Amino acid sequence: MKRKQHRRCLSIAVFGTLLAFTEVASCEDVRPKTVALMTPDERQVMVAQMQVTLDEALSGKQLIEDYPWPIVATVNLSDADNVIVVDLDRRILDYTSLSESEDMGDYIFNRLWPFLERIDGSTGVRFLYGGHEEEYWSGKPGIDAMPRTTSGRKKRNADDRPLVVVAPGHGVYFHRKFKDWRAQREPVNGVLEDDMTTVLSGHLESALLRDGLRVDKLRPGAPTGVHDASEQPWWRLAVRYQLERRFPDLKGVWQSLPTKPVTADKKGLEERDEDIRSRPLYANHVGADALIHIHTNAESPEVNGLRAYVTDRAEDRVLASRILCSAEELLRTNPKFDSFKVAPSPHEHTKKAENNSATMPSVIVEVGFHTNPQDAQFLQDRAFQTLSMRGVAKGYRLYRNKRPCEEFVINPGEEVVGRVGIDVQMPFSFKGNPVYPIRVWSRDKKCTYRGCHNVDKTLSGPSDLEKFKLKYLCKREDLERPPIEVTVGAKDFDGVRAAPATLKVVCKAG
Repeated sequence: MKRKQHRRCLSIAVFGTLLAFTEVASCEDVRPKTVALMTPDERQVMVAQMQVTLDEALSGKQLIEDYPWPIVATVNLSDADNVIVVDLDRRILDYTSLSESEDMGDYIFNRLWPFLERIDGSTGVRFLYGGHEEEYWSGKPGIDAMPRTTSGRKKRNADDRPLVVVAPGHGVYFHRKFKDWRAQREPVNGVLEDDMTTVLSGHLESALLRDGLRVDKLRPGAPTGVHDASEQPWWRLAVRYQLERRFPDLKGVWQSLPTKPVTADKKGLEERDEDIRSRPLYANHVGADALIHIHTNAESPEVNGLRAYVTDRAEDRVLASRILCSAEELLRTNPKFDSFKVAPSPHEHTKKAENNSATMPSVIVEVGFHTNPQDAQFLQDRAFQTLSMRGVAKGYRLYRNKRPCEEFVINPGEEVVGRVGIDVQMPFSFKGNPVYPIRVWSRDKKCTYRGCHNVDKTLSGPSDLEKFKLKYLCKREDLERPPIEVTVGAKDFDGVRAAPATLKVVCKAG
C-alpha cells in the first residue's frame, strides 16, 4: 500500500539564542522519505519542528503524579532504525508506575504522529532515559536478551495446532489508593474501551477458530457470573483477575510485582500494572505462537483509523504488517467503511510492556479511535467489528503460512482460438489469498440474447479451481466479430472481490 503524498513547505531552520526556527513559504508536494535518505537540511528542519511540537505539548502537563520537575524531552532521528528517538529525564523512572509510563508514552507518541507519517517505511518512536533504554537503569534484560518461545512450545506435542493468545485490553481493576473498583478508561462517544475490547476480541476468537487454531481469550465475552469483591460481571474484569481465578497457583504471572501493603502503594496502580504484565507473562508461560492485544485508541476528535504497535523485532513487524493489510482488505468489502483509515505499516512503540515482555510475536492492534465520533460509530457497528477482526485473523494466517499480502486478482490466460461448434477452454488463475468457497461468474460482454454462455459457479476449494473449465462455444455469427470478450469476476467467502478480468476468444471456421 502506498503512503499518501504530503504537501508541506520547505523550511530553513535558523537557530539563535532562543533556538527558534522560521519557515520559508516555498511549498511543494513531497513524498515521505526514510530517515537515511533525508538531506541534512530536511533532517534538521524535522527535528526542530518535532522539538517545538513536543515542548509545547509537555509544557505545564502533569503526566506523572508527584513528579516534582517539568517533563523535558529531547527528540532526534535515527538513521539506523528509521525511528524517532525521544530521550527523557532518567529521574522519571523513580516516580512513574508502569501504567503511567505507558499513558505518557501514548501521549508523546500521538503528538509525534504527523511526523511519523512523513517518514517512509517501517518507523516508530523509541524512548530513552538519560540516553539509555529503561532496562539499562533497572538491570532487567532487554527484549533482545529474553529467551525466545521455543522452550514454551516444546511443552506441546509437535502436531498440536498453533496457539494464539488474544488479550482484550484493559478491564475493571482495584485502585489501591481510593479502594474502589474502576475501569481503566473513560467512556467517550458511547464507547468504553474496557468493554468494547471484549466484544471485538470475541469476533477475533471466532475468526481464528474458523481457521482451525487454538485460541486462549483472556477475558470472557459472555455472562459468567458476578465477581464478589467488585460486584461486577466477570467479563468486565481485567485479565489479572481472570488469571487469578483460572490459575490460583500462577502468582508469578498475575501477581508479578512485589506485594505491598495498600498504604505503601502510594499511587494505587499496582494491580493495574500487574494486569499489563500478566498478559505477556501468561502467553510466555503457555508457549503461545502469537499474542494479539485488542485495544481502541484515544486522541483529539479529528484523529481516526486503525493502527498497530510493535517492538523492534522483525517477526513482530511482519505479523503486524500482514494484519494491517488484511484488515484494510476486509473493511473495503463494505462501502460504508471506505472512509476509515488503516495505517499502511506498523509503528514501533517501546513504551508497551504488553509487547516488550512477550517472547513470541506480539502486536497491539488499536482498532479505531473512540474519541473520534465516526470511528466510535464504526466500533459499535457489528459489520465493522466482524470485518476488522476477520482481517486481523487473516493477517495471522498469512504470517503463519509465510504468505505475502497480495491483492485478490484474476489472471487471464492468453487469447485462445475456437472453432465453430466446438467448445474452447478459456484459462485463468487466481493470485492473492482468497478464502474458499469462491463464487465465480462470467458473461459475454456483447451477448444480449437468451443463448449467452453465462456461468455462475461456486468453487469449494483449490481442487475445484483446477477442475473448473470455463468454456465458450463459437457460433457462425461470431466469425464476423472481433475477438469475443468474456468478463470473469470472483468473490471469496470473506466478501473480497477480484477486479473483473477479460478473457478473449477468436472464432474461426471449423
